Amino acid sequence: MVDKAEEVMLEMFPRYVDRYKRPFTWMNNYDTKEKIVIFGDSYAHSHGGIGAFPDKKAEDDYNNKSWYGWLHHRTQKQIWNYGYGGTSLLYSKQNFFNYLDSDDYNKKDSIVFITTSYTRLPMFPNELQVDPKYQTDVFSYLYHNFKTEKHKHKLKNQPSYKLYDSIKKELKWYSYTMTREDFINELRMLQVFLNSLPNKTLLLPAFKYPNADKFLDIKDFGLSDVSENEKIHEKLFKTTAHPRTMGVDPRYQHMSETNNKRLSVKIENYFKNKDPSIFSLRGFERE
Repeated sequence: MVDKAEEVMLEMFPRYVDRYKRPFTWMNNYDTKEKIVIFGDSYAHSHGGIGAFPDKKAEDDYNNKSWYGWLHHRTQKQIWNYGYGGTSLLYSKQNFFNYLDSDDYNKKDSIVFITTSYTRLPMFPNELQVDPKYQTDVFSYLYHNFKTEKHKHKLKNQPSYKLYDSIKKELKWYSYTMTREDFINELRMLQVFLNSLPNKTLLLPAFKYPNADKFLDIKDFGLSDVSENEKIHEKLFKTTAHPRTMGVDPRYQHMSETNNKRLSVKIENYFKNKDPSIFSLRGFERE
């Protein structure tokens, strides 16, 4: 028997988000049915969403210079990219299981799941009104150090900051329920589940969590290592005049064009050889 509270929750849950309206990038230049399906945050796709590009040409140019675009052209397989910058692990899991439950799922699909940081609000109860990319912003403001008064003024005019300001008491309370240990346990379970599928799968960490290494196929590596190893990265964080101080990284998925291409080669080789040791800083450039 379902009690009243559970009945309300069961009724509300399907309504809080229309997953089919979430950002999605599709590439199929080679008229093939084979596909690579991608989930994750900005390391999967850092420039998506409605109105992100002025026209189709600009979007195609961006996609072709991104690691998933290089992977598309190298493998000549379709790209289905559900990645969206600033989103949480739960956001990606929802997209992932929605895909698994749909008629689009095929046992021959290759799957890339990029795991994000644990410091992100898992979800918004009104995602149709609030951009999911704010999942990373609202928690960051709890402990944000403004570099200059000008920076503080600009940031406080951002929609994500206004959202934070309206719910900051609730956010602070909720932040106490989110632990690194729970997040690591989620990564462990996700790795086991991906490995249980008949598909070729890759769990690729965006950030390193050493305590999870015992259970992850890829150890002591995160895509953020590639970003932070690039020479431009130091300027992005230290120069107040640079757009990164306003939360903008001009790179493709936080990596140079060259390193996007190198990542595509590593992923292609991983699906061929299943050797996780290929994921290290070796082969990536400092630019």
